[in-house]
Amino acid sequence: GDAVVPPTPAQRPPPDPIGLYEAGEGDEDAAARLAASADEASARLREKMVEREVPSTPLARAWGFGMLGVRLATNRALGGGDGIPEASAEALAETLCRMRGAALKLGQMLSIQDERMLPPPLAAALERARQGADIMPSAQLQAQLTAELGEGWRERHGVASFDERPIAAASIGQVHRAEVADPETGATVPVVMKVQYPGVAASIESDLANLRRIVGLTNVLPPGLFLDEIIRVARKELAMECDYVREAECQREYRGLVLGDGVLARVASVPRVHDALSSRHVLTSDYCPGAPVDRATELSQTTRNGIARLFLYKTVRELFDWRMSQTDPNFGNYLYDHSSRRMHLIDFGASQRYPEGFTDEYLRLVWAAANRHREALLDASLTLGFLNGDESAEMVEAHVNSGFVVGEPFATAAPYDFGTSDLTARLRTHARKFLTLRLQAPPEEAYSLHRKLAGAFLLCIKLRAEMTCRDILEEAVERHGVVL
Repeated sequence: GDAVVPPTPAQRPPPDPIGLYEAGEGDEDAAARLAASADEASARLREKMVEREVPSTPLARAWGFGMLGVRLATNRALGGGDGIPEASAEALAETLCRMRGAALKLGQMLSIQDERMLPPPLAAALERARQGADIMPSAQLQAQLTAELGEGWRERHGVASFDERPIAAASIGQVHRAEVADPETGATVPVVMKVQYPGVAASIESDLANLRRIVGLTNVLPPGLFLDEIIRVARKELAMECDYVREAECQREYRGLVLGDGVLARVASVPRVHDALSSRHVLTSDYCPGAPVDRATELSQTTRNGIARLFLYKTVRELFDWRMSQTDPNFGNYLYDHSSRRMHLIDFGASQRYPEGFTDEYLRLVWAAANRHREALLDASLTLGFLNGDESAEMVEAHVNSGFVVGEPFATAAPYDFGTSDLTARLRTHARKFLTLRLQAPPEEAYSLHRKLAGAFLLCIKLRAEMTCRDILEEAVERHGVVL
């Protein structure tokens, strides 16, 4: 059809979440409860952490996966039937948490993307893996720090204190609180030190190959997941995430982008990198206070709307203007500090850049979905490689309908009620058809980009946001001259 030029309200002010950050009724009491619950959750997590040495040699890692294979085969023989027995799912989760590295990362990717389409025992196992890993014993931790920062690193770099018990443990490394001399003022300031597990960077290839064989044993993942493509993307992402020098560069760049944005500079921040205490496998940054944004569920509607709108605005800026996105969907990477009304952005290991042509066409796709423009949506989907033109009518219909669901919050200028939208359930209905009907894997960029968009929507739903969204997308459309 003819090109559609979106209507442009005259002199529309730029999208500004600040206006929604007015104090809401009951916010102070709710904020106090939020801070207390965050402290309690952190304390419980630290209590549950199990010290277990990371298998760092090729032989030790091969042995760990081999024993998992034996346990899976035994449980399957004893259990009989199809699917994955609960004992096997438990063995899988336990092994992922112990081995860490690429295996745990892949398990977390599967959990985030497709947990509701997996058998319940496997979904539960992957969710457990997503919650955290085991931690390094003190001797292994100190050996890694000395190997990276040199003998006497505490004295040489003015480290006043270092807490050996981590505050978080993930697939690639664990995070510790410390106090150091500020490189600019000399005053003692709180920092966090992220320490990578030894051996994980060198074991990416073998870990993924071993896990691929083991997943084949369970025979529970539908072919529409395109597991081999997920593994290929995971391999590439992991190589980037294991390089803390690259992450530090991304963090500095993000800090500059946020400070240079008139909206974000007032309500968001990115911590400084402490270069002297950073290396390829250690990254030290300013400590940021706050609770994960998804826990801000008891704050007033006004403040919840502000947080959600800020998150959506940031997501649009990242994807379509900066073409660089912090793609990890873990809400623990976005800390809301009510005392300063500020969102702190942390952990930039999963930062990805996108080609300009891809993001411009993807913006056209989202704008077509927002305007329920079927022909433009299908055209953009073919251009991007989501479809190849040979799909069945049922698959095409599922693809179009899922696009329209994604575009729904942007469809009108009226506030959209995420809390009652049932977005995820409706998207899941269409996604189930993708698993059996789609003919090719989505474009490579889509894996991280979809995680980002899905995370933004999920946060809006968790916060039960009721807010205008169209103006945020509309402003991006105007900047890029998108025509349907």
